[in-house]
Amino acid sequence: MSDTTLQPRRTRYRLIELFLSLLLITSSQASDTFQSRESIRSAVHKFMLGLTEREHNATAEIKVGRLDPRLRLALCDQPLETFLPAGGRSLGNTTVGIRCHSKKPWTLYVPTQISISREILVSTRPLQRGETVTTKDIQLERRNLAAIRDSYLIDPAIAVGKRLKRNLPTGAVLTNSILISPNLIKRGEQVTVLIESAGIQVRASAKAVMDGALGETIRVRNITSKQFVEGIVVSRGVVQVNR
Repeated sequence: MSDTTLQPRRTRYRLIELFLSLLLITSSQASDTFQSRESIRSAVHKFMLGLTEREHNATAEIKVGRLDPRLRLALCDQPLETFLPAGGRSLGNTTVGIRCHSKKPWTLYVPTQISISREILVSTRPLQRGETVTTKDIQLERRNLAAIRDSYLIDPAIAVGKRLKRNLPTGAVLTNSILISPNLIKRGEQVTVLIESAGIQVRASAKAVMDGALGETIRVRNITSKQFVEGIVVSRGVVQVNR
């Protein structure tokens, strides 16, 4: 093949090489100018992983939403700030905010999905309102926490001995909001009142005028003076009054 035939082909190859070189340079300059989508998604993933471990003491499955390939945010010269917007959740479908505090500040909201599966307390049979929970009424069962809107329980000792505020079907999740501590004091019964003042403790007998569970404030009537006082239920049949 003659040199005159090879010359146009060589020229074409050089033009292609020059074009590729310019493309690489442009791409490199862009990566130095704009915040990469990978760094944003990584910051969101790290933030939600730490948040879920603190709040739920469990490792979450985190899926960070897709970012628009056309996204062009100025490269941040400060550490990115991640946060949950008002009303944001640490479970299920949520939105994570990410913010840059630099000379060219920006804020972005990234859709994210968080799933956690762990063992929580559920009912083993239909339970009626006012019924006292026993060990036979509950069991630990693995559930997806993203589907639970209320608080949940993992320790049977917290539920056993408490009464229910409403009926529960089999398999229902037990939460703090549906449990009531049992009454340690019943209306009309005689109780002991502990009165503490200036480091001195005095005991007196009184009659309860209302029911009371542990930690609740109730009214009692002193049997001797006939005066009404308010105190906190500290144990069965005992009310403490601080003065």
